[in-house]
Amino acid sequence: MQRRHLLTAGLAVAAGLAGCNTDDPDEGQTTTLTATDAPTRTATPDPAEAPTADELDDYRFDVGGWANPNGPEVEEIDVTFEPAANAVVVSSAVGVGSSSCSRVGLESVLYGEETLQVAIAPEAKGDMAAYPEKTRVGCDADYVAEKYTLRATFDGGLPDRVTVRERRAGGDGRIRDVER
Repeated sequence: MQRRHLLTAGLAVAAGLAGCNTDDPDEGQTTTLTATDAPTRTATPDPAEAPTADELDDYRFDVGGWANPNGPEVEEIDVTFEPAANAVVVSSAVGVGSSSCSRVGLESVLYGEETLQVAIAPEAKGDMAAYPEKTRVGCDADYVAEKYTLRATFDGGLPDRVTVRERRAGGDGRIRDVER
């Protein structure tokens, strides 16, 4: 196992130094790399670590179950302003791909210049996060949508605008821009 880590570190250093060769360009060497080991596990983004601005007091991201990708849940991104609670609620459903390998994820929550910006996208779940995107190792052949709700609360009143960007499995997506 240590050999694998050492090999990975060596490849990273070699890649970093690739553009630093001061020798004659005609004397350059060619290196061919092949990947024979299992993919390296990557960390799935934690919604609690998404970047935020100071005026955003708190937010909560909840996943609410599967939806038909052709059903009414995926047709509209619902944005609701709740003045009494200084809160904004965003809810919809996003096509995530295979039900056994993908889930809806929160990419970021940003607030500035009186605008709340939310980015939603499918992400690999469990061990699938270790594989490159679009790898279908042991995934079901279904295509599903997953419901989500984001509730954001603010310190000093509601934002004037909410922009939600959803990216679906396959790369296409949509944007909803709502003014209060």
